[in-house]
Amino acid sequence: MFCKYCGKQIDDEGGSFCPYCGKHLLENCPPAGSPAQPPPYPAPRYNLQDLPNGGWTVLGFFFPLVGFILYLVWQTTFPIRSKLCGKGALIGVIAEVVLVVLYIIVIFVIIAAASASYRYGQP
Repeated sequence: MFCKYCGKQIDDEGGSFCPYCGKHLLENCPPAGSPAQPPPYPAPRYNLQDLPNGGWTVLGFFFPLVGFILYLVWQTTFPIRSKLCGKGALIGVIAEVVLVVLYIIVIFVIIAAASASYRYGQP
């Protein structure tokens, strides 16, 4: 082994100092018997305020206008919440349109059934 400071050859007797220059040979090594510490890893970052929650979808379903407004407002700050509100609003609007069409069909069927049994001009 050679000393990294003076360049002279040193006997490998387990000494931690160079006999020629006196420098410490094992400066960056941890003391014997102590384990090396693992590198610190950063804790995973979770945005606890933006976790998926079905309540926002239900809110958007029953109140599509509110769901659409929240979708637009939360797009940058809460993207997961925003998507849930938008999906709920879209599903709510589609469901409302389907229900209105069915309601109109039922009304026409009732009117047609009532007018078929009515006799015009006969006592």
